[in-house]
Amino acid sequence: MSITLAGIHQDITQMNMGYNSLVGDMGSALSGGQKQRLLLARALYRQPKILLLDEATSHLDAALEHYVNQAIQQLDMTRIVIAHRQETILDADIIYALQEGKLTDVTQEYKTSFGV
Repeated sequence: MSITLAGIHQDITQMNMGYNSLVGDMGSALSGGQKQRLLLARALYRQPKILLLDEATSHLDAALEHYVNQAIQQLDMTRIVIAHRQETILDADIIYALQEGKLTDVTQEYKTSFGV
C-alpha cells in the first residue's frame, strides 16, 4: 500500500477525521514532511517504472527518511534521486555529482570514503 510505504498512514489515522480529514488550501494543515510523504504516496500509487525524486525527503527526520528509503528500495523500479544530504543516497548503485557544470560519476569515491 503506497500510504504505508511513504510512511504517512499513521499520521493520517491520528487526524481527527482520519482519511476524511481536511488538509486546508495547498495542504496548509500539514507539516512539510507530511506533504512530502503524501505526494510520495500519490506517486507510488501509480506504480511507476521510473521514479524521479528531487529532495523528496528533505523535511523528514533521519529515522523516517531511512524507513521511506528502505521501503522504496524494495520496489521494482528505477529511482533517480536528487539530494544534498549524503544519507539520502547512501544505498544508490550509481552516484553522480554536478562538478563545474558537468555530471561526474563519483560512485567509487563516495563508496570508498564512506565505507559503503
